[in-house]
Amino acid sequence: MVIRNLSENDDVYTRTLIGLDEGFRFDDQTILILGGGDGAALNQLLGQSPAMVTMVEIDDVVIRGCRTHLRWCCGESLDSYRGENYQIIIGDCIELLRHYVKEGRKFDYVISDITDIPIEEKSGPNKNKKTQVFFSEVNHSIWGFFRDVYELYLKVTNDSGYIMTHVGASSNKDLTESFKKEIAKLDKNLATKYIHKHVPSFEERWDAIVT
Repeated sequence: MVIRNLSENDDVYTRTLIGLDEGFRFDDQTILILGGGDGAALNQLLGQSPAMVTMVEIDDVVIRGCRTHLRWCCGESLDSYRGENYQIIIGDCIELLRHYVKEGRKFDYVISDITDIPIEEKSGPNKNKKTQVFFSEVNHSIWGFFRDVYELYLKVTNDSGYIMTHVGASSNKDLTESFKKEIAKLDKNLATKYIHKHVPSFEERWDAIVT
């Protein structure tokens, strides 16, 4: 089993995820972070003078652990759950997104660092027909979940706002193509920008996307 996490020189992952080196401006903007329990994105964004950052993390144990052991990454951003221009909510971000949709709340930036991009199981010559059908149904189901989540992103983002998320390894061309096809099902005219950067501890180039 391979576990991917950030090392102390992997600030590039966070900067790529939030487009910090791509000319995006966060001053006086409202920002929603989904996931991001290590505090890296929150810490970077608070240095950009945003109007308000709301971070939603499902696991408080992650936050408490990173507050203690990953201070190089989160700085002081996780020391309190509420500050002058930020708040950390412990909860299910999908439920909160649905709540925001109902109340009509929107953000200038929605930054997703949750595990919503599926890893597809491809059928092959060594798989029998029953197995191929099974994986086809699983892939359809998990991409359906992804579309449902991404549609919520679209509904809580201002018309002039941006959605930012990670996709996966640049070498996984099938995943990138599947991602493009799935978001096209939501809006064929959705403009996308891919950002590719090498992440040292991942030992490969990693893709992020801005829509």
